[in-house]
Amino acid sequence: MEKRLRIGMVGCGDFGKELARYFMEVADVVALCDLHLERAEKTAKVLGIDVPLFTDYREMFSSYEMDAVAVTAANHVHAEIIVAAAEAGLHVFCEKAMARTVPECWEMVRACKRNGVKLMVGHKRRLRPPGRG
Repeated sequence: MEKRLRIGMVGCGDFGKELARYFMEVADVVALCDLHLERAEKTAKVLGIDVPLFTDYREMFSSYEMDAVAVTAANHVHAEIIVAAAEAGLHVFCEKAMARTVPECWEMVRACKRNGVKLMVGHKRRLRPPGRG
């Protein structure tokens, strides 16, 4: 039996829900985190999953076993969340803009390299014309 990736989600806004649906095709979403517990609860309900819910990503990283984390929180907190994830030994998928500044981006890259984890940044395809796949 093939082991599925165990992924936690940080940020349960609209895009977090959509991204989680895609991850669930190939991985198990095992924990949700959002500053607002109601958003995490709503996301769990929409996804039809019963998983631990957190309002503090540090608590989620330290108290729940997972392989990776997807960060769909606001851009201005990406760097701090991703550095903390790397230090917890978690691989990272970061959506949106990577960070606010180039130095923050390098801080994230260095933290992942230092801790031997992968960092992937996914950008929305806002500039692609409709109907172009």
